[in-house]
Amino acid sequence: MRNNPLRSLVAPLLIDDIDTDQIIPVPKMLESFSPDYGAALFANWRLLPDGSSNPVFVLNRPPFDEAKILLAGENFGCGSSREHAVWALRDFGIQCVIASSYGDIFYENSVNCGLLLISVSRDTRDSIASVVQEDGARFPLNIDLEHQRLFFDKGTEYPFFVGERMRSRFLTGGESYDEISGILQHVKLFEESDKIRRPWIHEF
Repeated sequence: MRNNPLRSLVAPLLIDDIDTDQIIPVPKMLESFSPDYGAALFANWRLLPDGSSNPVFVLNRPPFDEAKILLAGENFGCGSSREHAVWALRDFGIQCVIASSYGDIFYENSVNCGLLLISVSRDTRDSIASVVQEDGARFPLNIDLEHQRLFFDKGTEYPFFVGERMRSRFLTGGESYDEISGILQHVKLFEESDKIRRPWIHEF
């Protein structure tokens, strides 16, 4: 996603307070040394008791089964602190979640694990949902992270908010970014500015 907008169909899952136990609800998955986290995503909703796909769940329905953007309700990712919830979304193919608010720990885990979280007002979320639900198969959503705007190919532009650390990660490093890289980048920027402010310190 580095320096490029993400463009994808949007899967609407407009349920408030989806917690991490609902995002990845299979305890045995968490105990495995090589689990398929993507297969466990929303397992209690996405799968029927016999293990077959639930045909009415949005991520099982074409074309939304190919969506890379999930449109969610309020307080997405609340609950326990398991990183596996972020891994499950990423492994399934979700690259971005758009919601009005997020659980604090889930947000931090997403920054660290490379899942883009975008915050919009409830009105904006409902407006996007209206387009998606009316004709979502024809209108992918564009995410311009640099200018913090969302837009369909034809229609309204929507401003959004994304935290500076999240924005910086995706504009400068994307999936290859890690915490050490971020620290080194801050050190580099500090040294460059400090050479201008106090050149005598750096003479040697």
